[in-house]
Parts: sequence; structure tokens; C-alpha cells
Amino acid sequence: MGKKVAVIGAHGFIGRNLCAAILCENKSIELTQVTRTNFESASEDEYDIVVNAACNSDRNLATVDPHKDFIESCTLTSSIIHNYRFDRFIHISSTLATSYSAGTYGKNKRLAEELVWFHIRGNATLLRPSLVLGPHMKKGLVYDLMKGTPIRKSLGSKLQLCPVSLISATVLTLIAHPAPASIYTLGSQDTITVQRMAQVIGKGPLSRTNQMESNFSEPNQAELGMVDFTALDVLMGYLKDERSRRED
Repeated sequence: MGKKVAVIGAHGFIGRNLCAAILCENKSIELTQVTRTNFESASEDEYDIVVNAACNSDRNLATVDPHKDFIESCTLTSSIIHNYRFDRFIHISSTLATSYSAGTYGKNKRLAEELVWFHIRGNATLLRPSLVLGPHMKKGLVYDLMKGTPIRKSLGSKLQLCPVSLISATVLTLIAHPAPASIYTLGSQDTITVQRMAQVIGKGPLSRTNQMESNFSEPNQAELGMVDFTALDVLMGYLKDERSRRED
């Protein structure tokens, strides 16, 4: 019998893609897809690995409702840790957990990580993806650019990009070959400006609704070293996939 794995946040952007990858790539895994509906009942079982893909990923929420952001990141993580039984824990965080300029969102990401380290110690792995792109994406900077929605970043802001498939591949590797307590930063080997992304997407003039983030750029990748794709590669791959899905 294969390993028993629970993915919490299975209906979210990252969780949905992760579950699809697990079901496609490793048929031996006994997968439990945990959502708000079955969160309590799923906690009655025991798992080899629990993956927390459920923390809030909407940075704007931390601005308009900091308390709700805290609940959906920190309180949720604490609840999982104390109510689920598992051997290993994979926590999907963000590169913003290490950025002092990320405000409340980054602080709550960091606090959720600290909860994991404090309570689980040697049996946890943290994944810190940069700006994630992939199928089923319904919010975020690139989504807003494609929809022509006003954005909250300076055109000169520089960002690393991470395909959601890289998160799924990393989790699958960690399921097959558990690593000691560690942190992995996932993203492109370089950065791309918001202005360049807008040009590639093919949108016209952009409106910026908030000057506070004009100097923000995500941290450089450190723990995994450089990977062999650029931010432009990630963006072009995403746009190509989106066009193919629309044509289908």
C-alpha cells in the first residue's frame, strides 16, 4: 500500500493543481483531498504526510482585513498542526515570508512558518514559491493584468515567477524521498518587471492604485540555487497554456 497523503486546501489554486499531479503521476498514493467541507472529518484519520496548501494567498486581504488574513494563515495552520495526525508536514508558504516590505501579509506568512517550526521541529518542510502561475488561477497580478484590472504595484517592480507545476513536482519528490527539516525557495533564476509582463501580455496603459509597494521586489532564490528557467519562460509558458485551453 502507498503512502497516505492529505492535501489541505484541495480546491484552492495550488492545492487543485497539486492533487491533479498526484493523481496523475503516482497512483500508489492514497490521497485525501481536504476542503472546508470535510476538514473536521478528515482529521480523524492518520497520514504519512500532510500538505498545507490552504493558507491565504490573496495579499490584498491582509490590507483590507488583517484579522481575516491572520485567521486564514496562522490560525488555520495551528489548527492543522494540533488536530491532524501525521509523520511529516509540508507547508506551502511564500517568499514574502522573508520580506520586511511585504507588510501584514508577509508577517502572517512568517508567523505561520514559525508555528510549524516550533510545534513540528524536525518533521517539517517549508516551500517558499515566488509569484505562482498556472491553470485555474483566478486572482493575482498576472490575472489582473490579463483582465485589465487596476494593479497595486509599480511598473518597475521586479518579481520572480514560479510555475505551479514546480510546486507539484517538489511535493511529489518529497513524498517519495522525505528530506530532513528544510526550506526550499521555488522560482525563476531571474526577475521580470511588471511593465515587461504587461507588454508580453499585450495590455495597454496600466493604472496603479497604491504607491506603497513601488520599491518592492521579491527576495532572490537562495536555498535551491538557480534553476534553468527564466521569469519570461514561466510567463510565456503560462500564456501559451491559457491560449490552448481557450481553443479547446
